[in-house]
Amino acid sequence: AAKAVTQRHFEKPFVLWAVDTVRAEVGPGPIAWLEDKVFGAKDTFKRTTYNLFDKQGGQSELKVENESPDEQPVATMLDDSKLDGDKSSWPPPSVPSLWKETKPGEGEWVPVDVPWLAKSPGIPAADGEKPPAYFYKTFVRPDPKRPYAELQLIAMDMRRLEINMEAGFEDPKPLTGPPGSGRLPREPEVLKRVVGTFNGAFKTTHGKYGMMVRKRVLLPPIPGGATVVVTDDHRVGLGSWPQTTDIPPDLESFRQNLDPLVEDGVANPTGRYIWGWQLAGTSVMTERTALCVTPAGHLYYGWSNEIDGPTLGKALRQAGCAYGIHLDMNPGHCGFVFTDIVDLKKKEFQLSKAHPEMGIAPDKFVRWSAKDFFYVMLRDPTPNDPSQVRW
Repeated sequence: AAKAVTQRHFEKPFVLWAVDTVRAEVGPGPIAWLEDKVFGAKDTFKRTTYNLFDKQGGQSELKVENESPDEQPVATMLDDSKLDGDKSSWPPPSVPSLWKETKPGEGEWVPVDVPWLAKSPGIPAADGEKPPAYFYKTFVRPDPKRPYAELQLIAMDMRRLEINMEAGFEDPKPLTGPPGSGRLPREPEVLKRVVGTFNGAFKTTHGKYGMMVRKRVLLPPIPGGATVVVTDDHRVGLGSWPQTTDIPPDLESFRQNLDPLVEDGVANPTGRYIWGWQLAGTSVMTERTALCVTPAGHLYYGWSNEIDGPTLGKALRQAGCAYGIHLDMNPGHCGFVFTDIVDLKKKEFQLSKAHPEMGIAPDKFVRWSAKDFFYVMLRDPTPNDPSQVRW
């Protein structure tokens, strides 16, 4: 009744291997101290350089000086009860800027134009027009102290897309049984629908936040933790876990991380100031990612190569998100990859990072990943008919 399954993994990049090895030997405290010093020095150097050489008039002038979170502009989103077809909810509304002068394209959603991405089944195009895109992208500059810092946003039309998740071959560390596979599921019906992958959450050593993958619980849920859930009928939800460790029977998968970045439209509602394993009272400027949901029901993935936790929450609120969860952080761990799997056995797949500065290997989530990740699929519109009628 037992079987052995061989899992082959690529070697971990040297920098990530070195950090994990030193952390295992000396503990997380010294590594947190080193990260605080390195990222702090990098941020100081860049701010100083910008102020001396790159500052350009109006582009560095705020609309409102010394803004509080409540004074930040917020995209006007729609209530579910007011949705009326594609035009009212997709593409998303423009994101207002903090700055008197904006950069070209700032806050304006544009369709992702990757010619080899799979097309939505059953979505005809008008005469002479392309079918509507299910991915849109834009960027905002959310930090009043750093006019050069950008947050890249990728919007996902969840009427035509669905997501699921997979555990890495190292993290999360399950309480019992083997770790995850660290790669996309090998079922053909899944692979043919995959159009994107993106990073998951923190290592187990940085918080034993819960995860369940296809009904298998690796780590139990933490009450109050910010959570992404996938139900048995492939719906996706974001929210804070209730004050219980019970798991509803209709959930297929879930992943947790930290407190919410945004809840009910309020940025950082718990007042958290440590967003990651850092020294008390600090939230370093580094690469960070997040996932949030709008009142219209669409998901945004956010990535920035230099942002702190509180500013990330304000940026998601600025974009109009009702709820947001902090995902992974630090270089080498973060990124979103547009994906098309032709034949995995023959290594025929097309991959493209959503932004060239994302430091992850494009094939990380296709072939190996030490940490958990999410994958985005085209939604199958075929009715589930028990009478076996062919649609």
